[in-house]
Amino acid sequence: QRLEAVAPKGTILWEDYDEFLAQAETEIDAEEFHETGLARFAAFDLQFLLTGHRYYVYSEELDEISPAELCCHTLLIDDGSRHRSYCLLLLSHVDVDEADLREQAAKYGLEDEIDALLRYLETHGEVDDDRLPEWDEFQELAADYEVPLPQ
Repeated sequence: QRLEAVAPKGTILWEDYDEFLAQAETEIDAEEFHETGLARFAAFDLQFLLTGHRYYVYSEELDEISPAELCCHTLLIDDGSRHRSYCLLLLSHVDVDEADLREQAAKYGLEDEIDALLRYLETHGEVDDDRLPEWDEFQELAADYEVPLPQ
């Protein structure tokens, strides 16, 4: 009902007791709705081409979306290789609290996905997952976005 009031054609992608992640075709400018997904990466100096959809998390508790939450929201929106690569860029670019990231992953049921991303970064790509890029491809992507990677 809350989503329908501000975006009649909106779709809920994930929901919990008092919050939800939604996709909309129009901008939502309403209290308790916080933009997330690829558009939100700009707040962390990462600019991506956007689709026609916009993504919002509704929460009365949230003041702003942390990088850990953004990573989880992005995986809920699309768990494909492109979005996983964007999350890897974010995790490499911003100092993300690993405990917070794992707590958010548990909240959204993404423990395995987040664990794979963290292992990928720790081992420089030594993870057997076809939804993650080869390490040299990721290094090129990081260079394109001017994200330094640990050696």
